[in-house]
Amino acid sequence: MVRRSLLALASVLALPCAHACDTPVWQYAMLNWEPEPYIVAYFHAGAEDPADAEVNTRLSQAATGPESPANISFVSIDVADPSRVLPGYLRAALDAAGDRPLPYHVVIAPNGKPVRTGRLAPRDLDALRDSPARRSLVKLLSDRAQGVLIVLSGTDADRTRGAEETVRAAIDDARAQGATTAWMSVDRKSPDEAWLVRALLAIEPDLADLTEPMVFGVFGRGYSLPPYVGPGITAENMTELTLFMNGPCTCEIKESNEGMDLLTAFDWRAHLEAFVPDATAQGGPGFQEIPVETLLQGR
Repeated sequence: MVRRSLLALASVLALPCAHACDTPVWQYAMLNWEPEPYIVAYFHAGAEDPADAEVNTRLSQAATGPESPANISFVSIDVADPSRVLPGYLRAALDAAGDRPLPYHVVIAPNGKPVRTGRLAPRDLDALRDSPARRSLVKLLSDRAQGVLIVLSGTDADRTRGAEETVRAAIDDARAQGATTAWMSVDRKSPDEAWLVRALLAIEPDLADLTEPMVFGVFGRGYSLPPYVGPGITAENMTELTLFMNGPCTCEIKESNEGMDLLTAFDWRAHLEAFVPDATAQGGPGFQEIPVETLLQGR
């Protein structure tokens, strides 16, 4: 698979907008795009198991509790409740689990795809919310990197090194054109990055079956575009990607379903107060709170 050209994507996204946007894509996303949540659904029959109380409490506080807020929403679902009507994506997650004994958790990405099904323990939560690579990513984005290229390793080390060299050269070329983009490498076999790798591979349905290195363009508050894969990691494509993230916003990127938010534990709103002093006063769809029940009804 080779990711479609961003030129083709841009031609779709450059439709007339109600308000022309001269703000660069990376900056517009930082100011306006609230990261969509990863739904953690706890399926059980009858009362919740007391053994899961600590995990479920921490999950329910993940977005607002004392720890750094994460784009996680928790919902407890009693499958024995005859009045409970599940939206399609939760019904699909329940059906996919088959005869797995209850209770269990399903972590569902913003695009509706389950990224893991199984009972979560307290020791799992820190890795779910955060990881060394995600801390590096957040630091780069919050330090005003105009996009970050993530190189996800393949099974062939030489091809992965070739992808890294191509990315590095493309970033140098883009900098000569005024684009300050960063890059980082993620080992898909790293135990510390298992949740990040799951999220990246969930962005498109067939990625988990591919063994080639991949390059994801990430910008804003952790929004990732679908990757370039293997032969698609060319100097031309990488330069095009960096310039796209630094180019004028085309207003409909997120609505086009091209890409997905990654799960991060970072107070983006507090960051915005320093990024642009009156950012929270600007309002817009990026600052609207969406209740979990609304997500369950309308997803």
